[in-house]
Formats: sequence, C-alpha cells, structure tokens
Amino acid sequence: MDKKKTGELIRQARAGKKYTQTELGDLIGVTNKAVSRWENGESFPDIGVLERLSEILEIKIQDIVVGEIQADHETALTEIVRLAKLQKMVTRKKILRCAVGIILLLYSAVIGCCGLKGGTMVVIIEAVISIIAVVVLKKAQSKK
Repeated sequence: MDKKKTGELIRQARAGKKYTQTELGDLIGVTNKAVSRWENGESFPDIGVLERLSEILEIKIQDIVVGEIQADHETALTEIVRLAKLQKMVTRKKILRCAVGIILLLYSAVIGCCGLKGGTMVVIIEAVISIIAVVVLKKAQSKK
C-alpha cells in the first residue's frame, strides 16, 4: 500500500470527473482538506469511505488501496484486510492511552484527597504521576 500512488490515482480520477476537492469531499462526507491529504500522500482514506469513494470515482476499492489499476485483485484484498486491522489497532491504542491517563489522574486524586502524609517522597510521586497523566492525555487528544 503506497499512499503517494493512491493519492495520485485519486487525483487523476477526480480530475477526470471534473470534481474539485471540495465537491468530492462533499459527495463522500469528508472535508476538502482530507481529500487534499489523500492526494498529497499524507494520509489514506478511512476504510469507512472507501466504498463511496470507489463508487463516485468509478474505481475498484482494490485499485484505490493498491494505488493503481490492476488485474490481480487478490493482493488488494489482502491490503484491505491489513488496513482494517491496522485502523482497529490504532483505535485500541488511543483508548488504552486515555484509560491509562484517567487511571493515573484518579490515583493522583485519591492520594491527594486522602491526605497521605508519607513525607516528601509521596509528594514527589504524586507530582510525577500527575505530570505523566497530563502528558498521556494530551498525546491521546492530539492523535485523535
């Protein structure tokens, strides 16, 4: 799967249909910026829009995934399955990061509310946990 090749294929098909990026985005239900990112090879269309994109541009889904019109579609089907698994894994990682951040924040809040007075070490641990929780949450939000 080559994002650059797929982007070029989408660009050529869109231009062949005389759609602007905005028009194509409106037809699919994404922004013109998403279409631009696809065409520039910065990202790949989400698996949820591949079918509609395929219909509008009159290109087989397998060809979009591979980035070129091909006669052999077995490789493309393998790529589609791989892409679906990859997107699922990315979603799981985001959920895990959020969960870890929430747990760390709750732990920090419990330590702070219970007033555990174990000395300087508890305060240092509490501060470190709070910082880690904030960093994890910000990373999770920035990757959305």
